[in-house]
Amino acid sequence: MAIRSMINMIRGRRRDWFLDVIDDYFKSNSHVTSTIGYFRPSALSQCIREMQYSYIGVAKYPDNSLSSIKRMVRGIWHHDMWEKIFINSGIPVKVGKDYPVSCLCPCIMGTSDIIIENSLGDNQLIDFKSYANAYSPPWGHLAQWSMYAYLLNMNYGMNVSKGWLVREDPISLELEPFPVKLEMEFILDIMHGLRVIERYSVEKLMFPKDMRCGTKRAWGSGCSLYDFCNSEKGDNPW
Repeated sequence: MAIRSMINMIRGRRRDWFLDVIDDYFKSNSHVTSTIGYFRPSALSQCIREMQYSYIGVAKYPDNSLSSIKRMVRGIWHHDMWEKIFINSGIPVKVGKDYPVSCLCPCIMGTSDIIIENSLGDNQLIDFKSYANAYSPPWGHLAQWSMYAYLLNMNYGMNVSKGWLVREDPISLELEPFPVKLEMEFILDIMHGLRVIERYSVEKLMFPKDMRCGTKRAWGSGCSLYDFCNSEKGDNPW
């Protein structure tokens, strides 16, 4: 009778105890941070106001939601997997986290994914992304790859001029590589844009709302700060 009562009690619970164990793990391993005064190459796909919020210290995930933390931590797991695959392959490889990149004007910092050395001794940058239904890399991903390549050359003299953006389909898990190359004109445009955002931020001026952010979109294509942007503090977050 006691056993049956316990079984009924367990069945009547809305949530199984082991899910709490999983959630507690993610909460304790949260890497969600807000770095004031720097841009991140991984944020170049965001709209201008989202990049400005990040620069001035408005957290990317203001509610520090569990779903946001899970995405962040699982992304780190994913990158660790790619690192192990290449390291165990015997191919000459440099792991991006061992070569953090930075720039002072505008202030940028971040870490790339994988740098491999081909048979000619050239360094080539590989950056992994997960997104569906694309025939070519989005502008923001090209900008991110280009900025990492440029800063690896500036910081470490790696002479990266080519590489790949590798798209992983989130459903089929198939990999699709897109060859990319470094173009300085593209870099100069990005750097100019970041300096303008930096100047606005120093003067405590917010960019007008980007027309592309008129609706709240799904993760991966929208703005995680949509609600904050449209709140009373959106135009004056200081």
